[in-house]
Amino acid sequence: MINLPRGKATSTRRPARHLAKRPPRAPVLFALGRREFRAFIELFALLGFAIAQPLYDIFGRAPDQFIFRGALTSDIYAFAAVILLGPALALYAAEVVVGTVAGFVWANARRWIHVSFVSVLVAVFAIGAIRSLFTGPLLVGAGLVLGCFAGLVYMRTRAARLWLGFAAFAPPVFCAIFLLSSQTATLLSDPAAAGDIQIRKKAPVVMIVFDELPLNSLMDRDGTIDAALFPNFAALAKTSHWFRNTTTVSNFTLNAVPALVTGQLPKNNTAPTASSHPNNLFTLVGASMGLSVTESVTRLCPSSLCASAVPRDGGLGGLLRDARHILRTRVSPNETTDDPVAGLVERAAPTNEDDQATVGTVGTAASASFDRAREFLDGIADDSNTVHFLHILLPHVPFRYLPDGGKYAGPDPDLGRDGDTWEDQPWLVDLGRQRHLLQLAYADALLGQTIAKMKTVGAYESAALVVVADHGISFQPGQGIRGLDVDRPINDSVAADIMWVPFFAKAPGQTSGEVSDNNVLTIDVLPTIADMLDVDLPWKIDGRSALGPARASNTKAMFQADRSATEFLAGKAYKIDDETGWRLMRSRAVDTFLPKGAKQRLWSVGPNPELTGTLVTEARAGTLVKVGATFDPASNASNVQTSSGQFPALVRATLSDVRQGQALAVAVNGTIQATAPAYLQDGAMRVAAMVADTSFVAGNNTIAVYRITS
Repeated sequence: MINLPRGKATSTRRPARHLAKRPPRAPVLFALGRREFRAFIELFALLGFAIAQPLYDIFGRAPDQFIFRGALTSDIYAFAAVILLGPALALYAAEVVVGTVAGFVWANARRWIHVSFVSVLVAVFAIGAIRSLFTGPLLVGAGLVLGCFAGLVYMRTRAARLWLGFAAFAPPVFCAIFLLSSQTATLLSDPAAAGDIQIRKKAPVVMIVFDELPLNSLMDRDGTIDAALFPNFAALAKTSHWFRNTTTVSNFTLNAVPALVTGQLPKNNTAPTASSHPNNLFTLVGASMGLSVTESVTRLCPSSLCASAVPRDGGLGGLLRDARHILRTRVSPNETTDDPVAGLVERAAPTNEDDQATVGTVGTAASASFDRAREFLDGIADDSNTVHFLHILLPHVPFRYLPDGGKYAGPDPDLGRDGDTWEDQPWLVDLGRQRHLLQLAYADALLGQTIAKMKTVGAYESAALVVVADHGISFQPGQGIRGLDVDRPINDSVAADIMWVPFFAKAPGQTSGEVSDNNVLTIDVLPTIADMLDVDLPWKIDGRSALGPARASNTKAMFQADRSATEFLAGKAYKIDDETGWRLMRSRAVDTFLPKGAKQRLWSVGPNPELTGTLVTEARAGTLVKVGATFDPASNASNVQTSSGQFPALVRATLSDVRQGQALAVAVNGTIQATAPAYLQDGAMRVAAMVADTSFVAGNNTIAVYRITS
């Protein structure tokens, strides 16, 4: 017998017994696939909470963004799919590529890269979740601490990794909610087309809805339109019914515009779509009249009646750029808005045919790349069977346009604004109002083009022309801008600025103007149109024809929309009697801000407006003392291309040797173009002023700032 060493005998038998009890080992490829799938699922779950859910929530409450971008149904579905899967696929691919390359020099590289991604995604989610509690570096620091802690928990606890596996079911649910029950979901359905109604007085209808236009921006204290500033509005008042005591029923476009075309008061949780408002002007006449409808942030005309044009910077590409901007603001320690509509800029028509060629260069990536106003104007013809409708975001913020169609760059967020409230910097608020009036002068030019086109095609006399605004805007330091911040109550003076809006209705054949001070609301616009066409409205309305008997009540009510909540609420009604509101509104008329008789009125708003247009060399010795100024990049006038339509008209600079409130003069090429007080911002003394685009020459220009000593 051969005696084997005990160790060897043991070693030859135990592996056999051990292998007999172990289940078959999984194939290597299957094991790798399971590990890779788990890595993808974990990223998918975290991205769902950090990116997909916030975007679905924000854009789900912003159907106006999809409308402005001309998004088709296919674009909305594609947007939802890209948000759901795109970031996860991209981040997973980056992890695989970087991890594989780094793995050649570091065995655990892939694992640490994955843990880093987990930590960063948790930090992104945390920053978005706690941004109401912290600001600035503290916000970023808190997010990073939470992200690092999450990464540590992920590495050390199996429960955290298990939770991520189950959390992967959440992103598809977020997507389903967005597509099925959000405000944007109403864009995916379309109501029945139009009913058959009798139009007893057929006439072409031309309707323009301006946005964010208060009556006291057009009107002087004596109750007349300021013809020197806004000649086309003044001319319209002389040939139409001017319902001077008209107030909006909502301070928010998505409620205010539907009220104009439905005759109904705002309701909770209704989107500005035909699905939510099936009874409106377009469905009323769509079976009997042609429709040429250009909407900006509403889709009240059903797709069965109105085709939706897709702008070149719109559709899916534009929406994804908007989403990227929103994500950037959510992780920024300084930016506070997550409203995708906040930066929309509408491009209007050029003021004359010679300027038409410059439209393409004047537009920006934030504006609709197709020309809504030009589309509207081109559609106007001598046709007694068509409704021509335009809702345009003018003179709506942001302020970018000059009276003759030129454009200038402005800061974002804008000067003097804190969300929907003005800061306590009177000059910045005055500057905001000046820029608003400059943009309003551009809107006046558009109105003039519309009237001229109607006269050219022979449709002006026979047409019903309706011009109205959805709501106004207020310019008072420390007060609300549009009353959208429900946590900061507005007062009667601010409410009067927002509520009183222009409403003109020229009936077919009307040649002389009439002014009515009856209590009119914007829900009266549709019944007034129906009255001019002699149409019976087949649904219940809250308004009444402004051409009929006056209301017995003198109470005005505006619903203050609440968009910040999960729900989309019409808001509480702010009430004021028309006599009080009329007095307050008129006390802030345009000629109280731009006194009549001033030189270059739209440009003369500073502490020494009499100096505007004066040569620096003509100033009395010692009156002007040049100060050191470091100009912002957007104020660079060294290479102005006047043919582009872009001008450094908003001059901004940081100053030295100047005290706060010091009166300053801003000169372009040796001529004073504006005066403004110095103001303090972020610890530095600053100046900001508007100068006329006509003060610039092609090529190099010189801008200088002077202290006014007397």
